[in-house]
Amino acid sequence: MDRKVLLVGLGNPGEKYANTRHNFGFRVLQEFAKAQGWSWKKKWRLRGYVVQGVWNGVTLILLLPSTYVNLSGIAVARAVEYYKVTISDLLVLVDEMYLPFGKMRIRAKGSAGGHNGLKSVQNSLHTQDYARLRLGVGPKEEISSYTGRLEDYVLGFFSSEEQKVLPDLLHKGQEITLSWVKEGVEVASQIAGNN
Repeated sequence: MDRKVLLVGLGNPGEKYANTRHNFGFRVLQEFAKAQGWSWKKKWRLRGYVVQGVWNGVTLILLLPSTYVNLSGIAVARAVEYYKVTISDLLVLVDEMYLPFGKMRIRAKGSAGGHNGLKSVQNSLHTQDYARLRLGVGPKEEISSYTGRLEDYVLGFFSSEEQKVLPDLLHKGQEITLSWVKEGVEVASQIAGNN
């Protein structure tokens, strides 16, 4: 049986949010699909945009939920069921404001860590035993000393300074993701740790 992997980028749909920090997960997968020449299709049944292709002998199913971040679990659960993907072959890419900008961390399982999108996925799948790649978008100062509204921060745009290195980070996110697909979480974690 051929292996199928579901890669999910969390973010908010629409041009208004396209370049916000909250859409970092979306952007990593969008860049990968673009590099492969794959085209996105709206799947109403799944409540998201999907592209499917073969990479390195593995069928990759990329999903961008159209439900907004806080309801992403609906689309993830539907895709898992529709494509008959095992939870061990699911990776969720998500922005993480508690990691400094540019840092990345991949785990085989774990808590939502306060991220509403991950909470939604966890609630819809009835498990936290799925892999997630956290993409750091945190402010320069310690998060505990950040005085603005956290919601405004993640829904804000990357600074001009951040945008200069964003292409490299989008590439790094893809590298970690593909390493996870091919070699598993331990090797992917080593790559993330070198970031």
